[in-house]
Amino acid sequence: MRGRMTAKQERFVKAYLKCLNATEAAKKSGYSERSAKTLGARLLANPDVKREIATRQAAIAKHADIEKASLVRQLAAMIFTNVSDIVEWDGGTLKVKPLSEIPGEFHPAIQKIERRADGTATIEMVPKLPLIAELNKMLGYYAEEAQEQVLPTFGVFLDVPGKCPGTPPGVEALELPPEGESEADDGGSRQGCLPK
Repeated sequence: MRGRMTAKQERFVKAYLKCLNATEAAKKSGYSERSAKTLGARLLANPDVKREIATRQAAIAKHADIEKASLVRQLAAMIFTNVSDIVEWDGGTLKVKPLSEIPGEFHPAIQKIERRADGTATIEMVPKLPLIAELNKMLGYYAEEAQEQVLPTFGVFLDVPGKCPGTPPGVEALELPPEGESEADDGGSRQGCLPK
């Protein structure tokens, strides 16, 4: 039959779950500093205290697993969000979808949407490589240290007439390549755009 714990024993259980040190937990729960080491060891051996600690640790572990599963789902949604989930092709222009049409799990993948007075917009997505590295760590997969570095944010510039896609407003250095010119002519470094 399960016994009843005293108020000090209850305080010991709570303190022990926070610090996982019997001596410190005994001090924090009101036992004298001189006897805390001995009493802390005795309290850990007490069947009622031991059972209560095990019960609460199991509840904490279960809660932590639920939180971890939720984080894994959220990271995966952010990793697998594509720009096409956020924008749509509308007769020759890209337009940002209304927020109500973007599934809720994709919202955290959007770092910033900036609309300008001229009707253009910039969408910045959360960088994916750090998210992949974090997910790998959480799942116990190997993640290289190089993936932990800060990476630049990917931006999509929309509705900039006469400019190469990806050219920010106010930048005149890039123009669309002439008809028939191959991207491979420069070793592929222009990515389809030529400097003026």
